[in-house]
Amino acid sequence: MGPTWDEDMQIPETAKDLSNAIKVLMKKYRIDTFEEEFAVLAKSVGASDHSLKRGDYNPVVLLEEGRKDDYKRFMKGLENLDKKYDFQDFHDQCVHLRSEFDRERKGYLYDNILLGCAPMAFFFPPAIADQFFLEWLDGVVEQEFVKRQSSVLLEYENLQGETICLEVRHKEDELTEEYIDCRPIDRLVGELPYDSFVVRHFWNEESGWVPVPIHLIKTYAVQQ
Repeated sequence: MGPTWDEDMQIPETAKDLSNAIKVLMKKYRIDTFEEEFAVLAKSVGASDHSLKRGDYNPVVLLEEGRKDDYKRFMKGLENLDKKYDFQDFHDQCVHLRSEFDRERKGYLYDNILLGCAPMAFFFPPAIADQFFLEWLDGVVEQEFVKRQSSVLLEYENLQGETICLEVRHKEDELTEEYIDCRPIDRLVGELPYDSFVVRHFWNEESGWVPVPIHLIKTYAVQQ
């Protein structure tokens, strides 16, 4: 039996709307309490605070260590939590919202580049696909600057849904004893994977390093 959809659930128009919708679902399904109980369960079989904070704890390690009984206890406890908080229902609704949000953005640059590499790209995990796209886009920006001293115009949708046109160019990191100017580290915005967006900074002559959500870049064009 599938999830019961809220009749007033609207497809988010912006990334901010998507995040707000996920927060509403988190409150409805008491996900904060779910996470607290999950942490207690995981720690009871030896999970570290560090692995829980990163979100990469894998109970398979229990089997690798020969702790079959602990593995069974963990999985039974997880099954009980799933039922208690209707987590599958929560997950299905979040996936639905993100899928519909992304469907409205078919044809954006990210999808076009990955489609151009099909079928290989369809087997990429999300993090690998993101890195593949970033390396491609960085390569375009650097190549145009090095070969022709040209910049690249990015048209993208920001998290508030506004369309921005930003002229960017390649910029080498500057490291001296007195001065450091480097591209800021990529960051992930959002509450959960359902509303997360990778934000990459690009150099603009007037504004400096500007954050751009890579999945929301519509088009690019080389400036002559």
